[in-house]
Amino acid sequence: MDLQQAARMIEWLDEERRRDKALISTLQERLASQQEMMDALARRLNSVESDQTVIRTEVTQAGRDNEL
Repeated sequence: MDLQQAARMIEWLDEERRRDKALISTLQERLASQQEMMDALARRLNSVESDQTVIRTEVTQAGRDNEL
């Protein structure tokens, strides 16, 4: 391998490294965004479950009142 080939290979490897770093950065941003979305959805799910429990309790109490 002569010097020109080695220089071209090094340039190519540097460009590939730059592309890989850019891709990794993009994927890290997407991962962080998806993690935030999952956290928000988990909070919403917990809220819905809490509301469901409250409603179930109220319906059960109303049913008991009607029986009396």
